[in-house]
Amino acid sequence: MSKLHKDIMIIIMIALVFVQISCINWRDKGKYIQENNSQKEPKRNKITLKELNGELKQLNFNNIMSANEVDGKWYVKLKIIGDKNELLEQIEKLKAFDVNEYSINKNTEESSIIVKVSSKDNI
Repeated sequence: MSKLHKDIMIIIMIALVFVQISCINWRDKGKYIQENNSQKEPKRNKITLKELNGELKQLNFNNIMSANEVDGKWYVKLKIIGDKNELLEQIEKLKAFDVNEYSINKNTEESSIIVKVSSKDNI
């Protein structure tokens, strides 16, 4: 073989090596993208107390009496004070929450509702 044929064969072999390397990298890159897509953080079903408190700030309640976490779900006890119309307005705003317990107190001096709410599950 002449020197020209040897040089052409070497150039062809080098080109084939680069083609193989690029094919392998392209195939592995696809696997890497699939692995990263499958390892995304799953959706959270639970709401944190900070998020629940942010939602409750939209209401005009008077105070938070207590907050408990049971099985990853927060239960907050609120005391709402006001006259009949104010209480009805605030109760209307509680539709965004699960109402677990409530008690209505009416005295000559003040009317109040004590409500235990939790956030609706985000399924």
